[in-house]
Amino acid sequence: MKAPVPQERQIRGQRAQNNYPILPLRPSVTIVAFRKQVQNTRQGFFDLRLNASGVVIRDCVWSTSHGKTWTSMPARRDDQGRWRPVVVVEPDAKQDALQDAIRTAMAAYQSRGR
Repeated sequence: MKAPVPQERQIRGQRAQNNYPILPLRPSVTIVAFRKQVQNTRQGFFDLRLNASGVVIRDCVWSTSHGKTWTSMPARRDDQGRWRPVVVVEPDAKQDALQDAIRTAMAAYQSRGR
């Protein structure tokens, strides 16, 4: 009897067939700029560099509330006025890993006194 293939490997195989880039489980990222602009939970905007590829994603959102922090990828309004993300990270496990990496990078950025 053949052992079941772990879900992560199945997802990687499906994504590779569709020519989507595959993020490592723990992506290496760097915050290259932060622009403070406080409004409600939003604390500001930042530019994020994915170190492995050198890709820079501009205007990500840094938010905090009730002791929790989270980030949002850039978004723009569509023809109906709804906000649509410009960058999407799939599956959710990769999104969680990216959020953790961004939190770590933001802590390092803030500790440098920027």
